[in-house]
Amino acid sequence: MKVLFVGNANSFLLINLASTLKKHYPGLQIDILSNERIKDSGLNSPFDTIFQIASESRWKNVKYLKVIWYAIQLKRLLATIPEDYKAIHIFYISSIYRLVWPFLKRKGKKIILSVFGSEFYRSGKAIKRMQRQLIIDADWVTAANTQTLNDFCGYFSVPAQKQTICRFGLSVIDEMQTVTEAEINAFRQTHQITNKHIIACGYNASRNQNLEKIIQQLATIKEHLNQSVLFFQLPGTENELYRQTLESLLKHNQLNYRFFIHPFTNHELAVYRKAVDVMIQVQNTDQLSGAMSEHISAGIPVITGAWLPYKILDDEGIRLFKINRFEELASVLLNAMEKGLTCDQQQQNTRKINQLCQWQNTITHWYNLYQ
Repeated sequence: MKVLFVGNANSFLLINLASTLKKHYPGLQIDILSNERIKDSGLNSPFDTIFQIASESRWKNVKYLKVIWYAIQLKRLLATIPEDYKAIHIFYISSIYRLVWPFLKRKGKKIILSVFGSEFYRSGKAIKRMQRQLIIDADWVTAANTQTLNDFCGYFSVPAQKQTICRFGLSVIDEMQTVTEAEINAFRQTHQITNKHIIACGYNASRNQNLEKIIQQLATIKEHLNQSVLFFQLPGTENELYRQTLESLLKHNQLNYRFFIHPFTNHELAVYRKAVDVMIQVQNTDQLSGAMSEHISAGIPVITGAWLPYKILDDEGIRLFKINRFEELASVLLNAMEKGLTCDQQQQNTRKINQLCQWQNTITHWYNLYQ
């Protein structure tokens, strides 16, 4: 069986999904039409064939013109792609696909759309009008949580029989079972934080993470954070200017911090998650953050926004520290650091999130879409 992914071939989510599908279902061929160039040509990719835009252009970063440039590039690329796929699986419903939709949709017998949330919640009416034809033609629409799926499908009047919940499994959760206390201590010694608390602030360099707001709020209690270090995951050279902005803000407020510039392996991430004392995850929009779920699995207190669609976690009895507005962050952090989670809460959090997010519990749902 052949499946064509449409999305970012650099995405860890898609890489892990493809790897796990092929591990559990030998013989499955997964190609990808990537909307981004491969960053690491030496990457051990799970994709059998990667169709990617062949050239760069100054138009790529020019507002409005970049949409036309992408559409032209995609149309040229689609001319080289066969039309014998069992399914076309589109991850993140970009309005750009509407401009090449007649050419894209005929590449496969079945169309699957996976909604991430931001392409819906942060898009205006014009974008939604462009998305509508894709949704009309889709055989399945998936999301990671019920609220996002209901909001999206309610707006576009998607029939219930075309809706399904599919969650990405988290390989890091499996890796955490192998992490030793010696590895955690070595991590702390390497970063010279043996006797300090680690506060993980977000998990990437997206503006959606609200890192500047987090820093500004923590600056109001900096006298309580002398024995704490703020950790930021900011991979990618394209984020250099943003990193400089954050570093200036941190230095100005005399806060201890560490930046992680290079991507972690799954095992390195597992050690990091286990070493952290508190995580702050207060994005504007999200479905079900993998990084947050990994910290929950590690038994770490997580502070998140009450506005995020995490009803599934509440329904499962997973204990989170929530804020309704950013001004509450400082006091909630101090409370989380002082009280943390009881042993029973840690164990329940770990057990419940693992049931939701381990690949062994999620992979069948993905494969069944292609059958």
